[in-house]
Amino acid sequence: MPECTVLCFRRNVESGKEQGGAFAVYYKGKPVIDIWGGYADAASYRPWQRDTTSLVYSCTKGVAAIVIAKMVEEYVSVHRMVFVL
Repeated sequence: MPECTVLCFRRNVESGKEQGGAFAVYYKGKPVIDIWGGYADAASYRPWQRDTTSLVYSCTKGVAAIVIAKMVEEYVSVHRMVFVL
């Protein structure tokens, strides 16, 4: 499985779909995948490094959706009113 992820990441960078980036997956506190490549700044040809920082947009929407789904699945009834104003 990690080989497929590494291959897809490499193809995206080499094809120009992505200028550069990093991707990491941890399982039980240990890194399973930790890859980076391409350019942090393509205009100056500054390569992406292990410690390159970047901005992440909209990353919490997926996590919030999962948390809400788990709450509905395990704790909250969608058929019962939570509170009344």
